[in-house]
Amino acid sequence: VRFSAAAAPAKSAVAAALKGGLDAECGIPGPWGHGNYLATHMNETVSQRLLNQSELDRSAMRVWRTAFRLGLFEPLSSSPWSHLGYEDIGSEVSQQTALDAAVQSMVLLKNKGDLLPIDLGKHKTIAVIGPFQNATVEMQGGYSGPSMIIHSHSPGAVLVERVSMANKGTTLLWSAGVDNGKNNTDQVAAAVVVAKQADVALLFIGDTHVSEFRDRTDNGLEFSQNALL
Repeated sequence: VRFSAAAAPAKSAVAAALKGGLDAECGIPGPWGHGNYLATHMNETVSQRLLNQSELDRSAMRVWRTAFRLGLFEPLSSSPWSHLGYEDIGSEVSQQTALDAAVQSMVLLKNKGDLLPIDLGKHKTIAVIGPFQNATVEMQGGYSGPSMIIHSHSPGAVLVERVSMANKGTTLLWSAGVDNGKNNTDQVAAAVVVAKQADVALLFIGDTHVSEFRDRTDNGLEFSQNALL
């Protein structure tokens, strides 16, 4: 909402946000925030007919439907989550739930030639390229809490484990190509050489600095990662 308001009046930003599917806003007051646009400008937006009643009802219904599904209007004693404590964080059940959520939410956009899943019996040499090959906490992204297992679950570590378990003689070749958070491209040529030596090249790239009050305004790659790609 805030970025839309930079190019248009607040009432127009509120209308565009709700029409686009934003039903709730995490408004932050005070010197660090930009207030709550939805609450502050909703009456003006509706009175000037930038939103109609059906659009407003649609957003309200989605908010309340979610609240009811979460049991927010039920006695605390009847909530399936009221008994959870600190000991449940990072438990085997919680880890399995997190894994299930991750698997269900991932989308494979392209699989040319049915390359995936990689056949380790067919592809004997795999190049592991990119600054995220051994990333741990970076894989969580911004706004994440502490993880009890992330330090041993980098992409590279998991790949080594899977290749070892398969025991099909697969060789892994490594090259970072670029450094996290830096604009140098000195290692890109070396990474290309490594990639050309392999049957398959896996590229691990991503975001490195998003956090509270440091949100991204686009989905582009950071620093010199585009050169590596």
